[in-house]
Amino acid sequence: MDLWIHMMHKQMNIQMPIDTNITYSTYWDNFCGCDRNCITSPNIFIHTFIMELLLEQKPFLQKFVLWKKHIENPFYNDSLKCELWNIFIKTQRTYNGFAKFARMWKIKHAKIQVDTDLYMNPITVKKGLTMSIYQNGSLYNFTIPNLINICNLSLMNSPDFFCEPSIPKNPYTNIPFSNAILYSIYEAVRYSNYRMSNLLHLYYLCNFDLDLFYYKYEATIRDEYISYFIKTNNSDELYPYVREMLKKVIIPKKINIDKNFPQDVLVRIMRPFLKLYLIHSSSLSSTEYRYRVYFELKYKLTKFAEYNPIFGRVIMIKKPSLQFYRPKKTYIISYNTDHIAFNDINIDENINLFETKDESAMIDSSSDDDDDVTEVISTILQPNFILNEQNIAANLFEDSTPNLSDDDMEMDDTDSMS
Repeated sequence: MDLWIHMMHKQMNIQMPIDTNITYSTYWDNFCGCDRNCITSPNIFIHTFIMELLLEQKPFLQKFVLWKKHIENPFYNDSLKCELWNIFIKTQRTYNGFAKFARMWKIKHAKIQVDTDLYMNPITVKKGLTMSIYQNGSLYNFTIPNLINICNLSLMNSPDFFCEPSIPKNPYTNIPFSNAILYSIYEAVRYSNYRMSNLLHLYYLCNFDLDLFYYKYEATIRDEYISYFIKTNNSDELYPYVREMLKKVIIPKKINIDKNFPQDVLVRIMRPFLKLYLIHSSSLSSTEYRYRVYFELKYKLTKFAEYNPIFGRVIMIKKPSLQFYRPKKTYIISYNTDHIAFNDINIDENINLFETKDESAMIDSSSDDDDDVTEVISTILQPNFILNEQNIAANLFEDSTPNLSDDDMEMDDTDSMS
């Protein structure tokens, strides 16, 4: 505060000593002892502003609010206001120059606390690829992709799909980034070769006001989180949503998945379908796209079921026996995984996705359990697709006696409810 006041006095050509710890009373004593030139216009009005600033004992950055209040005095004419503004602007420009120089000196002599990325790879500081952040007297080096991920994870924070964005923090100290650091991060990402984060840009448009950001863009935050949730979560977390989708989405031929079907395989196949389901069921957006994805999902699941109606069923392959006596039948258990990929199901522009809109416009909310049907297939009648277990059985047949009895070649075709 006292340095800024000294600079303002220099702009007014006043040589008046100021105490180190300047207060309202000490400033008034010095002001009364100065020569007559100090109280001429516009100096007297500048002194009035300084005394108000010291008297109210507001934080240093609040001087702009007080200055705006002071300069809007209706008794000041335009020429006087112009003179006052010139003094204030020159003072502020000088102060910013000294502040920038002091910051440069601090950064140059600061100790580097972290010089590796979050994967412990060494960081080579290079413009457009990395950024050094000065915080609490220390330097932290980051790569631009790491900074983008840090900001995205904080801004899209949505436990159980309820938006709770938080201020991005330094992962090494858990201290929130200041607005100045956030502006620096935004500029670094903007002029780099990396794509600007959508959430970071919206946060920037809100002047890094977290409450305003949440109020204006809650729907966007939810949509971004859904994409992140589908992309990064493992099969254990996504599996319940997949079962829910297959249960509630109404299609002509229901897809029945055996309860023991491998979770990781099912989630890997259904991951792109699940994204459409969560967009419709959990998104806050009121656009047409949210309602269109349901019919797109319904169409693609229908084609998925038509391609292989027995997808997800159990296949029990009877093991061959090389012994002369008739042992107890044993089976190799596998699952029908033949399917058509999500991206291979094309939607022709002539197809009307909304033709069944009146029949079932919403997701089925029934809670009936899935009907899991088990198929028992012998080694003689194998399906068109080939599984690892079937290859093993085929190899066993090649080495065994080709003349099998009629009992060994019988087919047990039984359906059971799992």
